[in-house]
Amino acid sequence: MGVGQRAVSRGGSFASRRAFLSRSALGGAIGAALASATTIALAAAKTIVAPVLSAGDPFVEDKSGASIDWRRGIIEATGGAAADHRMPSADVARPGAERRARAVARARIAEILRNLPLGGGRRLDEEAVSRALGRARSVNVEYQSNGGVLLRLEVSFADWGPSQPPTAGGHGQNAGVTNRDASAASSPEREPEPVAFLLAEGRLAAAPLVVVRGREIALSHARYMAASTVPAGATVLTAHVDKKGRLLLDDDRNSPELAGHPAVVYVQKILR
Repeated sequence: MGVGQRAVSRGGSFASRRAFLSRSALGGAIGAALASATTIALAAAKTIVAPVLSAGDPFVEDKSGASIDWRRGIIEATGGAAADHRMPSADVARPGAERRARAVARARIAEILRNLPLGGGRRLDEEAVSRALGRARSVNVEYQSNGGVLLRLEVSFADWGPSQPPTAGGHGQNAGVTNRDASAASSPEREPEPVAFLLAEGRLAAAPLVVVRGREIALSHARYMAASTVPAGATVLTAHVDKKGRLLLDDDRNSPELAGHPAVVYVQKILR
C-alpha cells in the first residue's frame, strides 16, 4: 500500500471514528435529556399524588377487601371469582362465578357488621346482621371475558334496622318507613329526620346511646363528619362522651325527639 493510500486509509479511519464519537455524544445527550425529563415527570407526579396518598381520611376505615365510610354511613366490600373451567363456555360459567363473588363480598360485610362498634361496647345481633345482608346492593359488577366476575356490594347503617309500614302521624322508630322497592320489601324507604350533634372529641360508634335527663335513648344509627362542615344555621345539639361511650347533652332541657332517629355527629377530634 502506498503512502497516499495509507493517508487516505488513516483519514477515513479518523473520520469514521469522529462520526462514531459524534453519534455517541448525541446518543448520550439524548439519553441524558430523556432521563432528566423522566426525573422531572416523576417528581411532578409525586408532587401531585403524594398529598392524596399520605393525607388519608379519618372517616374511612380500610379493611381487607372492604371499607367503612363513616361519613356516608356505608360499608362496602369487594368480591371476585374465577370461572369454573369445567363449564363448556364463559357465558355458562359466569352465573356461578357471580354467585361465588357475591358470597365473598357478603362474608366480608358480615364480618364488619358483627364487629362494628355501636357505642358502649355494644354490637349488632345476628338478626340485625342478617337484615343488613339481605339488603346488600350491587354498586359495580365487572364481567370478565373468561367468565370470571369482580363486583362490589354495599350496605348502609340504616339497613340493619327493622322495617314496618308507616303509621299516620307516627313519631317512633319506624315513622315514615315504607318499602325501598318491590325486590326488597323489608327495606326502609324513608327514615325520620336526622338529629345533629356537635362533639369536641369522641370515638366512632354506629349507633350511640344518648342520655337525656338520666334516661338512655337509642339512636337508629349515626354518621360522622368534621366539625368544620356544620351547615350555617343548622340546629346542632352540643354534647360530650362519657366513659361508657354515651352522648351526654350539654343542655337537655329542650331536647327534641331522639328515639329511633338517625344522627349526624360533627366531631372535631376522633379518638382511636
